[in-house]
Amino acid sequence: MDLSNLYSGSYFKAAQFAQPTTLVIDGLEQVAFDDGDKLAISFQGQQQQLLLNKTNFNMLVDAFGYESGGWIGKNVQLKREKTLYQGKMVDCIRVYPSEIHQDPPEPPQLPQTVGNAPALF
Repeated sequence: MDLSNLYSGSYFKAAQFAQPTTLVIDGLEQVAFDDGDKLAISFQGQQQQLLLNKTNFNMLVDAFGYESGGWIGKNVQLKREKTLYQGKMVDCIRVYPSEIHQDPPEPPQLPQTVGNAPALF
């Protein structure tokens, strides 16, 4: 029996993302904790939120800017990865901007060969 989601609470946990998952940002709110305020993101169709750490916050600011209204409706991919925390490797959630509705990029042009000689790089 998988017990990883037994006490899932209000916020996502890394164990929930065995596969990368693309979600749409629905809202943001500031949440007060004993150690200070944190930003929580809600997603369309999801009851749980994602608490942002500095790394994920900076990824989203770099992609969408400091105006939080510009984040609403944006696609992001959540992935479970490893990070160093207090001297140990632990699971974490990483957020990556993802535009799933765009056409895929054109494949790169590879160097051409001349006669029977291989292409030089």
